[in-house]
Amino acid sequence: MNVLQICHKPPFPPIDGGCLAMDDISNGLIGKGVNVKILTLSTEKHPFRKEKLSDNYLKTTKIEAIAISTELRPISAFFNLFSDQSYNVSRFYSKKFKQKIIDVLKYTSFDVIQLESLFVVPYLSVIRAYSKAKVIYRAHNVEQQIWYEKFQQEQNPIKKAYLKLLYQRLKKFEDKHFSLFDGIAAISNRDITLINELGNTKPIVEIPFSINPTRYFPISKQDNTNLFFIGSLDWQPNIEGLDWFLRMCWPTIKKKCPTIILHIAGKSMPTRLLHLADKQIEVHGEVEDAMEFIRSQGIMIVPLFSGSGIRIKVLEGLAFGKAIVGTAKAAEGIQVSDQELIIANTSDEFISSIEKLYLNSTLRVDMGANARKFVKLHFNNDSITEKLIDFYRHL
Repeated sequence: MNVLQICHKPPFPPIDGGCLAMDDISNGLIGKGVNVKILTLSTEKHPFRKEKLSDNYLKTTKIEAIAISTELRPISAFFNLFSDQSYNVSRFYSKKFKQKIIDVLKYTSFDVIQLESLFVVPYLSVIRAYSKAKVIYRAHNVEQQIWYEKFQQEQNPIKKAYLKLLYQRLKKFEDKHFSLFDGIAAISNRDITLINELGNTKPIVEIPFSINPTRYFPISKQDNTNLFFIGSLDWQPNIEGLDWFLRMCWPTIKKKCPTIILHIAGKSMPTRLLHLADKQIEVHGEVEDAMEFIRSQGIMIVPLFSGSGIRIKVLEGLAFGKAIVGTAKAAEGIQVSDQELIIANTSDEFISSIEKLYLNSTLRVDMGANARKFVKLHFNNDSITEKLIDFYRHL
């Protein structure tokens, strides 16, 4: 089977959850004997770095990248107001990338073409014109849901009006295109429900983020009582959740757990966080090895109140056998019980849950062991890749 994977950012190196989700699919398919080719955009935020790729990766993925600029530009945003296009999506459209797709499709036949995220959907028409392959849309989340929540939460009336416009245009674009694919691979059952409620009639399957257990080695003892947060801080739900935790929970936690340290890591760290005057907070900024950072830390916190899809960092924390405290939103699509992850939706719940874990090493160890077993059972890369290939065959 020949599969073309079209990505809005390079899957490797896997510097964030979206990259990891794409990279695990690539590796899973290749491991099953599928011939994979990757075409990707390269942006300022996610540049393509060929020098970081192994010869084996370059050979097995046949990856090619086209550089474009997706930076927000006030003039472009202003003139976009007078069109009916989604500015969120149109920033990822490039004539050079369109031509690269045409060149590849002219000389190579594919059975399946998988579009990773909504941001490469504008290339669907050219794919249809040059290929008879089945086209799969891999929905990493329901984008309009994210922007709806942003619009609802905004208090500034001018910003609220603009966010409403962005949401409405994104919704129009997303709703229209659901019916134009041959199949949809959604990242969670909740997203399947949302997509179907939005009018989807095409075959749809849950293909969650997958975990290769051999890549995750827990530390031998869960004796680290410190807290940690890791996430991209250019993603609004992450920064909003972290700010809420620092404001509503952290002062009380410090009093109840006097030796506790909070470690904060993530790319695009705001300057105000880099200069926090708090001896019990250590700000790492963007870490070189996110997996090693998670592995070496103690209790994971995920204060998230908006967004769609699966929290990949939560799955990684579970795979490393971490005791985790997170909101119901953070656990969406994962279907954990309180044996694997503690759900806390209020400041009081966060504070009491963290204090309990801080004081009880047995609870930390048991939760970590249950978490790792859960991931191995429900998010195993091997079985999820088989499920995706079966979906391809069905189509």
